[in-house]
Amino acid sequence: MALIATDHIDTAVSVAGEGSGAEQASSSTAIQRWIRFLQAPVDGASLSIFRICFAACMLVNQTVFGDKFILGIAAPSFHFSYIPGMPVPSEPQMQVLLLAMDVMAVLIGLGFLYRPACALFFMSYTYLFLCEKMLYQNHAYLSCLVAFWLLLAPAHRNFAVDNFKGRMPRTVPRWSVLIFKLQIAIVYFYAGITKLNPEWLRGQPQTAWLQGRAALPIIGPIVSQSWFVPIVTFGGIAVDLSMGFLLFAKRTFPMAAIAALSFHLLNSCLWQIDFFPWFMIATIGLFAPYDWPRKALYDIGARGKVTEPVSSNVETPSPDSSTSLWNGKATVALLVLFHAYLLVQLTVPLRRFFYPGDMNWTNQGHRFCWSMMARRATVYLFKMRAIDPHTHETQLIDNSEYLTDHQLQYMAMRPDMILQYSLFIAEKLEKSWGVRPIIHVKSVIQFNDHRPQLLINPHVDLASQKPSLAPATWILPLKD
Repeated sequence: MALIATDHIDTAVSVAGEGSGAEQASSSTAIQRWIRFLQAPVDGASLSIFRICFAACMLVNQTVFGDKFILGIAAPSFHFSYIPGMPVPSEPQMQVLLLAMDVMAVLIGLGFLYRPACALFFMSYTYLFLCEKMLYQNHAYLSCLVAFWLLLAPAHRNFAVDNFKGRMPRTVPRWSVLIFKLQIAIVYFYAGITKLNPEWLRGQPQTAWLQGRAALPIIGPIVSQSWFVPIVTFGGIAVDLSMGFLLFAKRTFPMAAIAALSFHLLNSCLWQIDFFPWFMIATIGLFAPYDWPRKALYDIGARGKVTEPVSSNVETPSPDSSTSLWNGKATVALLVLFHAYLLVQLTVPLRRFFYPGDMNWTNQGHRFCWSMMARRATVYLFKMRAIDPHTHETQLIDNSEYLTDHQLQYMAMRPDMILQYSLFIAEKLEKSWGVRPIIHVKSVIQFNDHRPQLLINPHVDLASQKPSLAPATWILPLKD
């Protein structure tokens, strides 16, 4: 992508008014330099390899774990959707949708009909993600974000059918690679922040998890030893907090790449976290020199099939500026989106600090903050009672009428979902009783190695509560 014209830049960043003091000129120049830096063309080979890896991960995920999507979305009668009243597909519709997503993933990998394929995949995957909170996983959320930016980024300029004849430049604007690198660095850093809590620092839940891996071949007898727990505890913190910075720095990249590769391979052996370790391994290449795939192919003898490596330090406009997707006002809008998106990604995970208690116990501020493998919980008891406020008659709710066993176990550990389900039951009974019932819930949870205890106040009428981002006073604190 070519640099946008100077007059466009000047228009985009000019300050209102006629004043042009030294400070204003300096600020304007700094903004212009930053925009030129983001728009500077770099080799798009590494971005295209990432596109192929992402498509492969999505295809494997949908093929291997497609039944989980169907059972999690099509089977239940009630859904913990993010958007109230959101329509949910039936099982036949799910089958068709997953097949369509497989086709889109293949097209993205091939770089064929790239933009339409990305748009359809992003909308389909995000739709399924929003249908059911029970299916929330950090890597599912990350996949939605990556799919969105792949739609905007020109990742189909290399190793793609769409550019088979070379009509598009092989370079891409620097922002289109930088946005993914920054996103991955944010994931690492906030995952490390999550581990800076008393539970993790005292070895929970990792002690119990590692002891449960004793039967694994080769590594089982090693990782189940007590001396291995501090390695996971403090090694995990060190890797997460530093990895994003180390991958960015040219001098530390080789060492960081080896550490990241080892870290994710170990994770894939120890924990059942789907394709996430392999996805994170695929992101390592984004931090390498922009042209590393082209150099690798060139070095193994593909001289007649690929061009000479393109310098990653190109700072001049591309001669193929006529093929640039973004220019003028569209460029300004895209750069505004770039910065607004990063601001959201940096600030949303911080909301955890505005809630009292341990986030992994209360679950407030847990989603969208890159909290990974930070708790181990077991449901000991879950009961919901509806009480007629006039006659005081009590009815024990049969949760199996609306929820699957998996939904019930998942919900019982998450207060916001308990509230969402309680309000649903209250509305159902209000229609048949003619009066809004009182809803009391008793949820007993064992969190890490603590004794089983009540998660929420069993005397609070949940039917009278409203969903809110404010701290929920009816969530009971974790007791030692």
